[in-house]
Amino acid sequence: MTEWRQPETASEWLIALRESPEDTELRADFNAWLAADAENQRDWQEISRTYELLGHTSPMPGLAAAEHAPKRRNAISRRAMLGLAGAGIAASLAVFVVIDAAPPYDADYTTGTAEDRRIELADGSNLHLGPESAIAVDIDDERRVIRLFAGEAYFDVAGAPDSPFHVVTEDVEARVIGTTFEIQLADESTTVAVQEGEVEVSRLESGSEAQQLEAGDWLRLAANSAQQRGHIPPDQIAAWRSGRLIAKDRSVAEVVSLLRRYHSGMVLLPSEELARQSVTGVYTLADPISALRAIASAQDAELQEFTPWVVVLSE
Repeated sequence: MTEWRQPETASEWLIALRESPEDTELRADFNAWLAADAENQRDWQEISRTYELLGHTSPMPGLAAAEHAPKRRNAISRRAMLGLAGAGIAASLAVFVVIDAAPPYDADYTTGTAEDRRIELADGSNLHLGPESAIAVDIDDERRVIRLFAGEAYFDVAGAPDSPFHVVTEDVEARVIGTTFEIQLADESTTVAVQEGEVEVSRLESGSEAQQLEAGDWLRLAANSAQQRGHIPPDQIAAWRSGRLIAKDRSVAEVVSLLRRYHSGMVLLPSEELARQSVTGVYTLADPISALRAIASAQDAELQEFTPWVVVLSE
């Protein structure tokens, strides 16, 4: 179980208080945080105004602790803001948020917002972990298994004919001997793209037939069992490693979920129709707001910046 970490910003407090509204200790800690610094009060007032601009009541109706309420503390995950949809933002509101907190899984390596990390594994393989990503490593003399919990990773696998290299996500497994490839998780889909060599990809569900990918091939498997397959120049694979996001016929929701990893705040996407629209373009990851503006322009939509850390992409 992930250890609880006390919120440090107004947005983190908003999430925590919405997740545990009757937690008296949490409310007391919040009151102490609020009273400790005038800047904290200003930040809380700003997020309250933002919440009201979105058409809802104040994030917290009052600051007094509830009496005799049971204590309940949960770890604040990077995607915990999704719970706000059910708490009053809107049933159809798709919320993407970055919060600097420990992930709710047992990971060996993680990265934060706009952070990447290069890792050398015990078998001589190397991997490049993208932002908002997490993996667990299980490598010994008999097995080589990487579990990708979130985000994306680029693998340069050391050849070992007697020991295949496996990368496993929640729904997909990729098996190789020695090659370079990436796996990317985004908005209920998993994409595998091969730069060199061959990769065998299969769904973990029973009876799924494995598919072979060669250099330049990519395969996108959706959670609803749909799939897409295509071919691109191998040097465009894992373009995020050079600061670019290359999107070809991807949904707005998927592209926003990827850009979210480079923005230290919330990106709200209220329209399901807009979320489903197709996007093609090349975007600079160092400036996610400009990328979101370009997407809005291409879709005849609007990007509203309520605060430096809350933006809304809407029709």
